[in-house]
Amino acid sequence: MGSFCRECGKQLPENAVACPSCGTMVDGTRQRNQEGTRESKSTNSWLKIWVVVATLLVLGGASYFVYDYVTSQQNSNETTPVTKPEAETPEVKEVAEDEEEPKAPTAPKPTNIVNDYKKKLANVSVKGSSRAFSIDSWEIEHDKVNGTLYISADRLGTPVANRFFTLYDKGEMSALKAWGKDVYRVSNELATRVNASLYISVGTECLGVYPYSMNSSVLVDYSGSCGYSIPILIGESKDNLVLFDEEYVYYDDSSSSAPPVSYSEYVITDSDRRELSASEVAGLSKHELYIARNEIYARYGYVFETDYLQNYFNAKSWYYPASSNNIKLSKTEEYNVALLKKEEGRR
Repeated sequence: MGSFCRECGKQLPENAVACPSCGTMVDGTRQRNQEGTRESKSTNSWLKIWVVVATLLVLGGASYFVYDYVTSQQNSNETTPVTKPEAETPEVKEVAEDEEEPKAPTAPKPTNIVNDYKKKLANVSVKGSSRAFSIDSWEIEHDKVNGTLYISADRLGTPVANRFFTLYDKGEMSALKAWGKDVYRVSNELATRVNASLYISVGTECLGVYPYSMNSSVLVDYSGSCGYSIPILIGESKDNLVLFDEEYVYYDDSSSSAPPVSYSEYVITDSDRRELSASEVAGLSKHELYIARNEIYARYGYVFETDYLQNYFNAKSWYYPASSNNIKLSKTEEYNVALLKKEEGRR
């Protein structure tokens, strides 16, 4: 008889190595191998699980450190300002400057032109036979309403006034004329720059001194209860710039071209009745234009501030000084004054 399986009790075929029903080895080996295999498989499964877990832990830790590093760098960039090395700054600036278009040079700041010309006038010396001297008390006023530049030193002190009077008494008019020309040159330069007509006045006011050689009939006109007010240099142009109200600065005594102190009754006889034309005033000299313009005011008896104009019109038979300068010109007269002044300014 054949043998039976010790596991399931089934009859085993002859020469069978293992039970065909349960697979148990005839000699018991199968049982042990299967148990070993099961144990090996179980061990391998746990090993794989631990490897996977370890790998995940490693990857997770690495990811955490990478994330932490990146986050810290971003925070650092946000909180810490980026600075450039100091040595690189000039180079960057130079490149920027090279790339910019060249700018036009800025104009120098304007200086005080009035003070500049006061200094120039103070440097104009009177050079006679005695020691040279000058005036340091010049005043400059630009009246923009009537377009006149007033340059004056008409309150000279006694020491300076006496030096002028001494030259006058000695007959050193050439030295005084040279000084007067220099004063006019500087004054006219400023008047041209500010586009204004010019009025120069140098003299004394209420002093006890006067030129001893001056004609007494003339001197009485300059005297008053406070003393003597002597005009030394008065005028508005080369044509009427005079010394001591009697000597023209730009003309010699022997010159026949000097303008007379007294003209015919009018330069323009009807400037109060009709509008003048540019062509008819173009032929007049600057001095004639100046007189013609003031004739319009003189017809009303206007009292002039300058001795030259007042003396000029006092000599006219038709002039009678008014008690007030509150006058009103007609439209025709206003037009003629503007025309004459415009033509005068072109000379």
